Amino acid sequence: LFPACEKRATYFVSPIPKKRSGRNKPEVAKGKLVDKHRNKLTALRRALQFDVSVGENISDENEEPNQNARDSRLWLLNNNEPVEEVLQHWRNSYSIRKITVNKNKTIEQFYKEWPILETQLAIELVTYDFNKLFEKEGATDDTFNFFFEKLLDIRRKNLSAADESILQLVEGDITTDSKRAVQLYLLPSLVPPRGRIKAKGKQWKPSITECRDGLFVHVKLPGDIDKAKRDKVDFMYNRGQTVQPYVILVGPSLNNVTGFYVVI
Repeated sequence: LFPACEKRATYFVSPIPKKRSGRNKPEVAKGKLVDKHRNKLTALRRALQFDVSVGENISDENEEPNQNARDSRLWLLNNNEPVEEVLQHWRNSYSIRKITVNKNKTIEQFYKEWPILETQLAIELVTYDFNKLFEKEGATDDTFNFFFEKLLDIRRKNLSAADESILQLVEGDITTDSKRAVQLYLLPSLVPPRGRIKAKGKQWKPSITECRDGLFVHVKLPGDIDKAKRDKVDFMYNRGQTVQPYVILVGPSLNNVTGFYVVI
């Protein structure tokens, strides 16, 4: 079956059960034949739009990336142009990143593994992965809007008079980004923080304002961004906490947001 000049393992390696695996988890079958089989199944699903069992009863998340994905990852480690090739190799290597998401790696570790994210293409690359990761969830924007409306129906009594005034902005003639900014502003009022955090031997119960600041920081001018980031780090350091990812909104007011940045 296999050419005499090549090893059987090049074409097929049997799956390994968890109890025999050095990685302490089941490992799927590997090799050129297996990759070919999976690629054919993927093409068939896309062409005929129906599900085909691969017989291994293991989700795509547990499948090992094929050689094409590994080659693309290696290419990205050593190249950052031309743009079209970067995008193609990023798409090819998605299966590797999808597995990484479930391994609880830090952001710093992820950046070291994918230095291409340090370039100006980062936004486009992250957007591609996000859309792939949540493509079965429906339109994210519509989902969030539905979530907010349902939450508002249940928890509106928690809003203050000032919050109600801000809520009116959502119904006005504002951009989608501004509408989301207002909704983010109101979330901590709709679901006030309850728990306490122990830091530096003291109990800290975040206020609604502090909870809001944990979600986003609003600055009026792009030139204010660096100071806002430093203030954020200092505030959390003084409480013995680390800064979690958050959004910076830029614009004269919440109903006139002109830009936004994700800080990680």
